[in-house]
Amino acid sequence: MQEVQDGDSPREILEWSKKREEKMAKAPDVSSLPYGEWDSPITSKDITDGTIGLGSPTFDGEDLYWLESRPNEGGRQVIVKMEGGEPVDLTPPSFNVRSRVHEYGGGDFIVHKGIIYFVNFVDQRIYAQLAFPGIDPVPLTPEGKLRFSDMTVDEARGRLICVVEDHSGEGEPRNYIAAVKTETEEGSAVAEPEVLMEGDDFYASPRLSQDGDQLAWVSWRHPNMPWDATVVSKGTLDQSGKVVNVKKVAGGENESTMNPVFALLAHAQLVFVSDFLLQTWDVFGQLFFLSDRSGWYNIYREDEGQVVPVKEMQAEFAGPMWKLGGANQFLNVLLTILCNVKEVCRTCANMARQLTKLVSRRLQEVVWQRWILPMGKWRLVQVQGDRDDDGFDRIWLPPTAMSEALP
Repeated sequence: MQEVQDGDSPREILEWSKKREEKMAKAPDVSSLPYGEWDSPITSKDITDGTIGLGSPTFDGEDLYWLESRPNEGGRQVIVKMEGGEPVDLTPPSFNVRSRVHEYGGGDFIVHKGIIYFVNFVDQRIYAQLAFPGIDPVPLTPEGKLRFSDMTVDEARGRLICVVEDHSGEGEPRNYIAAVKTETEEGSAVAEPEVLMEGDDFYASPRLSQDGDQLAWVSWRHPNMPWDATVVSKGTLDQSGKVVNVKKVAGGENESTMNPVFALLAHAQLVFVSDFLLQTWDVFGQLFFLSDRSGWYNIYREDEGQVVPVKEMQAEFAGPMWKLGGANQFLNVLLTILCNVKEVCRTCANMARQLTKLVSRRLQEVVWQRWILPMGKWRLVQVQGDRDDDGFDRIWLPPTAMSEALP
């Protein structure tokens, strides 16, 4: 709109004033507010409604399961199964798969031989459900003020071993590791959990050995957070299923440990290549875990009472344990260590020299996956194995070949 000019007639000035008033009437009401305090037409609901959170992927045999968090259902979490190439919801609409142990939760469900065991958000009870849609879950724990998380199946004894947080008393909740029966007689009340280990302020990661004779776990006490100071312990399960002969494996003041896992009881060896230094050992059910004793979260193992580093790196094999149920490294049936590694980006040759090699008696080909930051890509290396004189398949690749394999 043209401004009033000197020499304009009264009619022109009135016309200009009228147009200005009309323009101001159409303009939005603009007010001045401090940064961040004005109303936005874009709400958080607009942003999250179309976003589904994915997590906790797990296999039961060949079947893949995972957890979906759905904002458009009030944040309800649903167990989903891949069926015939299509995702299928398994959790009934009235259930929400989410634990509240330590408030952050985690370890919400596991699947074992076609049966899902999960924690329901509303009542925090453990339920069992056949892994098919339309099946009603059955409660395994009584009503009350108990919360459950981080379950593992003790098949030989017909029970789950899990972390329990008891809010039935006054003051701070009581934490312990307990056993929950997986089978109940029809018409009978569900049994109370059986306490297996207690005494510390917090517990996490109860894990059984393959033969079911040993149990490992993580614990810590106030005022520590799990990334400050925790302890990995293990004990033997007697004939009645109670934990005896408890032994501290690693951790304590100024050392954070996590994610204990027993190697399978197979006659195999692991081989690691660092430059041209070859290291081998028999594993035979040894306990592996993560520790930051070096200042970095690296993988360690217990060998005849001694804590031995599996691979020393200035890199993180794990992040802080905010939630339960996580696992940053896995030992599969071929004794292959699968893990994520976060480290400062270096040249491809330097990265290649620190790639971990794997070995198994039955292994003929291995794909080693490693997460490297900040490049943001998966690096894949495929190598072939050969039989050594001692009867083991040894898998290794010289650093020069690894450098060429990495783009």
